[in-house]
Amino acid sequence: MSSLLIGVTITLIVILLTNLYNVIRMVGSLVTWCRSIKRLRSLPSPPGHWFWKHALKVGPTQESLMYMQENHKRHPNLCVYWIGPFMPCVFSGNIETMKIFLYQPGESPKPPIYGYLDKWVGEGLSTSSGALWRKHREMLTAAFHLDILKDYVPVYNEISHRFLDIWRPFVGTGESIDVSEYTNLCTMDVLLKCIFSSDSNCLENK
Repeated sequence: MSSLLIGVTITLIVILLTNLYNVIRMVGSLVTWCRSIKRLRSLPSPPGHWFWKHALKVGPTQESLMYMQENHKRHPNLCVYWIGPFMPCVFSGNIETMKIFLYQPGESPKPPIYGYLDKWVGEGLSTSSGALWRKHREMLTAAFHLDILKDYVPVYNEISHRFLDIWRPFVGTGESIDVSEYTNLCTMDVLLKCIFSSDSNCLENK
């Protein structure tokens, strides 16, 4: 009976310590997140709704694009859009500013959400960081070397000409068209031709 009691006690202690560790980690992550939010609030940001902020103005629409373009003129280096009070989206159209983010000398860890993907796709280029990420990146870079891509330039040119031929009738008409649909089909034609040598003609068969 005493051994059973000791076993139950040890189990409860282990569970308690595990939960305590998780709570400490959660509190630490929350503190780090709050500090990051505080720093981001000091960056340039256009005026918005007191609660929704810019959530109702930023989206995949032409009005949203014009809105962001106007803000880029006021803040050419960096601009923060808030989706609600706690979800920032940082935008920059300045190449020097982007270099600061893209060419970091140290490690660039993935966001915590990538940890959930490890269980599904394993640890690789899209989910890893550090030495493993650099190793996989070096292996992949060779496949996209400029000398290899040169062989596909005629394909790019051919499909680009077909792409422009479809748009030519719209020139001077003042009619608006959905460019995303055509660019998606153009991309599909390029991929199928380069990877499978297939003339899919997605643009013409739209």
